[in-house]
Amino acid sequence: MRRLLVLATAGFFVLPVTAAELSLDDLAWISGTWEGTSGSVRQEEYWSRPAGGLILGIHRDLFSENRSFFEFLRIEQRDDGIFYVAMPRGRVGTDFRLIELQDGRAVFENPDHDFPQRIIYTRDGDTLSARVEGEENGKQRSSGWSWRRVLPE
Repeated sequence: MRRLLVLATAGFFVLPVTAAELSLDDLAWISGTWEGTSGSVRQEEYWSRPAGGLILGIHRDLFSENRSFFEFLRIEQRDDGIFYVAMPRGRVGTDFRLIELQDGRAVFENPDHDFPQRIIYTRDGDTLSARVEGEENGKQRSSGWSWRRVLPE
């Protein structure tokens, strides 16, 4: 069944499904182990299955100079909606509210965050993609990544 949520922001309108009607099961398509490369950087992203009001995630970049970057992630169900929480290098989390969900595409937004203001995940078969976008220093900026599934859900 196709479920669609678009909240009233930036010219969007509320459509048939409300945030209260959604559950983390509507985002189960993100679950799995994903790997990819960007130049010489090897990237890994893992998302658990929904359980206990959470989908837990871990992201890791492995650089050729024996350096790495990591980020703890979670998507959680709250009384006031679904939130993506990013914790780069394990720091205090930043919340992004789910504002759009449809057919393997989820958009999370925090207009008050420095950068990014939006995080977009899409899934097409065995490919998971993420894109961050927003304004930084008065200019629009975006970056994107894609990974292939390496382990089943």
